[in-house]
Amino acid sequence: FFHPHPANPDAQESRGLGDVYKRQDKTFKKKTDKGEFYFFKKPSESIETKSVLQKNLPRILDNISWKKSMRWADYGLYWGRPLKSILCCFDNKTLEFVYHHLVSSNITFIDKDFEQKTKKFVRFKDYLTFFKSQNIILDNKKREQFIVDQLNKVAKKENLKINFNSNLLNEVTNIVEKPNIIKCKFNKRFLEIPDDILVTTMQVHQKYFPTFDSRDNLTNNFFLVADSKDSKGLIKIGNENVVEARLNDAKFFWDKNKTQNLVKGISNLKKLNYFEGLGSYFEKIQRLRKLGALISDELLISKEKVEIASSICKVDLTSDLVNEFPELQGVMGGHFAKSQGFDNDICLALSEHYLPTGPETITPKEHLFSYIDSETGANVNGLLTIADIVNDILLINPKYNKSLNEANNEEVKAVLSVVLGNEDFKEVGRNISVHSKLSKRNINGKEVDWWTSPAITIAVLANNESLGGGSQRVALSGDQATIDKERFNTNVLNLLKSELTNINVWGVAIDVN
Repeated sequence: FFHPHPANPDAQESRGLGDVYKRQDKTFKKKTDKGEFYFFKKPSESIETKSVLQKNLPRILDNISWKKSMRWADYGLYWGRPLKSILCCFDNKTLEFVYHHLVSSNITFIDKDFEQKTKKFVRFKDYLTFFKSQNIILDNKKREQFIVDQLNKVAKKENLKINFNSNLLNEVTNIVEKPNIIKCKFNKRFLEIPDDILVTTMQVHQKYFPTFDSRDNLTNNFFLVADSKDSKGLIKIGNENVVEARLNDAKFFWDKNKTQNLVKGISNLKKLNYFEGLGSYFEKIQRLRKLGALISDELLISKEKVEIASSICKVDLTSDLVNEFPELQGVMGGHFAKSQGFDNDICLALSEHYLPTGPETITPKEHLFSYIDSETGANVNGLLTIADIVNDILLINPKYNKSLNEANNEEVKAVLSVVLGNEDFKEVGRNISVHSKLSKRNINGKEVDWWTSPAITIAVLANNESLGGGSQRVALSGDQATIDKERFNTNVLNLLKSELTNINVWGVAIDVN
């Protein structure tokens, strides 16, 4: 519809209504709550669905995004895997269109290993029926659920448990079409190796599902999801031989690396380049050690532990095991430290200093320290992961060219907002506070995503010994205020040792004098 007296007649012309005034037989007046308007009756047009599909399907296919894509032969098409044919039917007839080097047809391959086996289809119902008869599960969700159900069924029968890894399950679901569960095992002597090495070998490198007993101890049994039946047991034998070889290598590297002194290995980091403009990993840990010392003073925690953990946290990068299993960097440092007799707090800090790597890795645990800085919004967890990143950005960016200790409040907030706005760190920002949000703000002439939260819950422990006072016990003598203070501190300690995962403390101040 349009206004009877338009302020801009050219606008009506651009909408194809310029000749409406000349065609009074197809217009009529009508009053609306916004005034009186002329309405124009435009006859409906017949559009052939087939033509619309033929025109738009190539564009729709081009708009499909892949996490990783590839080219093959001399074709210009990028796709998740080499595209061999396109089956396209509409209204029980072939719908033909051209997509790069391919022309759609009513023929598809029915065996992924033998391209000469093809079949014609014109109805989707026939397509589904045929592949169902071949035990092929076309629907991705149904195939995933089938795998989960079958794994749980077989595991329960064997009194085993499976801790499903979502990434592994998704990958396995996408590489099989007619899943078949096969139970395998490896030599029990490999259970002497840390579980992280065994699980990574099975999950990441071999796409196996590790199993656990009723006490959550890793067992020497594992399941694989094959793409066919194993009537002769050859698939089982083959996979057991492969994992035996992998675990032999892992055990050799573990026995070798666990005895190599971590402190002496610090100098090897001089040969390992960190980032252009930021020097080697040796220089990185020197910065990390200084940052840790500064923050340990503020939090009244063991500076010695923080400096030791900061100094050796990257040494495992020079080990054979991390070279073989890059996914275990940090984690292996914790295992090496434990085998060499380091304090448990230091071992834990090394194991977790890359966390969080995703929402599933954000769990409440004790660390050398763990808190959220109210000024910057940074989640300081274990070994200053975010603080270290902010420090590196401040150093390498010519706009700042200074360390975290030298930067002012606005500069730190600006860099932190860039970090929390980064795709890789979004889960970190979300998990610091469920009410957090990003808003646009101009800092130093640049628009940044400014991280804010209306409230943050922080567990605060008042420990008189850490503050230079006496031990945590109620005195036999003294004024009531002192006794009540000691009793309160003991209650706080007991709460934090309990199974509670969240404790809210609002408006509580503790006199530390």
